[in-house]
Amino acid sequence: MSQQLNTRTARSGVVHVMNERRSFRYLYLCGVGVGAKHLLYQKNFHLALQREVGGREVRQTYNGYKITVEGGIALPIPELDPGWKGLNLETTRCKNFRFAVAHFGWQDQSQVDS
Repeated sequence: MSQQLNTRTARSGVVHVMNERRSFRYLYLCGVGVGAKHLLYQKNFHLALQREVGGREVRQTYNGYKITVEGGIALPIPELDPGWKGLNLETTRCKNFRFAVAHFGWQDQSQVDS
């Protein structure tokens, strides 16, 4: 988690230079909405990015905040089938999890144990 940009430090109208690490493959912005849990999927903000010189992405949150990213492009967050690998629906619908599977892969527990 970024010490520079998180729930406690986020401010509207401020430019954040994400330079906490010398290099990184991806930058994943995730904002969790407030309200009833069964409606959060409509409010949560997810933007997976890869560095690209000249790239620019502009997105808006459910409550009207505009997020502009310079120097990166958005990456897809593919769907997983419900019940994929025997996992529960909350896990297979989680965009953070789906991004990780798509971009870092998955190892079944039997592969990890050996």
